[in-house]
Amino acid sequence: MQTPALPNYYTSVKKLKELLEETIDVEFCGIISDFARICNNNHCISRNIFNFACCYLLKSMRMKAKLLLLILFLFPLALLAQSDHLTFKGVPIDGTLSQFSNQLVKKGFTKMFSERGQAVLQGDFAGYKNCYVAVSTLDNEDLVYMVGVMFPDLDQWSLLESNYTKLKEMLTTKYGKPIEVVEEFQSTFQPKTDNDKLHKLKFDECTYKSIFETDKGRVVLRISHESVMKCFVVLGYVDGINGLRAQDAAIEDL
Repeated sequence: MQTPALPNYYTSVKKLKELLEETIDVEFCGIISDFARICNNNHCISRNIFNFACCYLLKSMRMKAKLLLLILFLFPLALLAQSDHLTFKGVPIDGTLSQFSNQLVKKGFTKMFSERGQAVLQGDFAGYKNCYVAVSTLDNEDLVYMVGVMFPDLDQWSLLESNYTKLKEMLTTKYGKPIEVVEEFQSTFQPKTDNDKLHKLKFDECTYKSIFETDKGRVVLRISHESVMKCFVVLGYVDGINGLRAQDAAIEDL
């Protein structure tokens, strides 16, 4: 079986970042900014409380009943310390590029490329074979804030739309109804054939996207393309806390 050609990593990841960064808007950052900063500032404090409570209480308690109370007391603290960030494949979107990529390798992905704040891995995702996963860090810091999945290239609009619809239904089951849905062709005369719709996509006259919002970040699904040669579905995860830091850094440049 022939191995598919690897994509142009720099072009693909840059395109993916541009698509996903459109979703880190000012309104979203305003809504979560206070919550995100509090979580980020108290992340280490929560862990310190957790560690201190473990050491102190385990030394002083002797009875099983008290041990049970200890467990019940520490459980919420453990959740608080570990649940601040949006997750991808169960891995919090946080930490250095190397740390996060290695966690995905443990999940079964193969690392294809890692350089200049970007990494690309390959593997199966959500029932689809040979997907590419692009991981991006902040421009000025080795801190992961965004992960995108590029599903296999397709040369038929009907297949692209089918994959998009299927993924949208699964995401709705997990995250609830999307906060924004745009599914339209930008033209006076609507395309009717499969080829016409694909042509509109390739020349940026088509917008198919769904945006899901959680208290930890945003998830973005859309049909996209790279030049006129490749068309695919993209699924992006933008962490709320670290995504806000990316927005703050961009504002500082103004």
